[in-house]
Amino acid sequence: MDFLIEQFGNWKFYLIGAYPKGPLGGLSINIAIALLCMIISFFIGAIFGMGRLSCRRYISYPCIIYIEFVRATPALLLVFWFFLFIPSALGTNISLFWSSVIALSIYSTAYQAEIVRGGILAVPRGQMEAALSSGMTRFQAARTVILPQAFRMMLPSFVSFFISLFKETSVIYIIGVIDLTQAG
Repeated sequence: MDFLIEQFGNWKFYLIGAYPKGPLGGLSINIAIALLCMIISFFIGAIFGMGRLSCRRYISYPCIIYIEFVRATPALLLVFWFFLFIPSALGTNISLFWSSVIALSIYSTAYQAEIVRGGILAVPRGQMEAALSSGMTRFQAARTVILPQAFRMMLPSFVSFFISLFKETSVIYIIGVIDLTQAG
């Protein structure tokens, strides 16, 4: 009985592991990085996705350039940039964890933008016309009619992308973050 209390008494060790040692130490780092990247990239990606749909070229063209550039860049290269070049260019020291989060957030922002754009385009055009004819402004129509419907269509893609992003977090071991691939 003392063995059980001794082994399972420290619930925090089994919840997050004793980073980097412990049964879940590396897994908790991968999950934390994937969740942070997903949350950060959702909000920034929504801005870029809606910006790409803009009729104004000075808004849509920079969004298109950013999205296509980042989607054409491998995640490993972004991780290297944010670990080696950006801190030296800014003259600061960024931890391995936050360097990984920033790099993978930028990487996933482009994909999230495309998910948001696809979800908005999947809503029939008549929905916007109906909302505008009922007296709503474009912002009200987008917020109350279009985006709730688009979010339901985006949800499967968000889940699929989260799984892909979780698998993509394995590239962070290159810069020395002790993740699932090294902790076990």
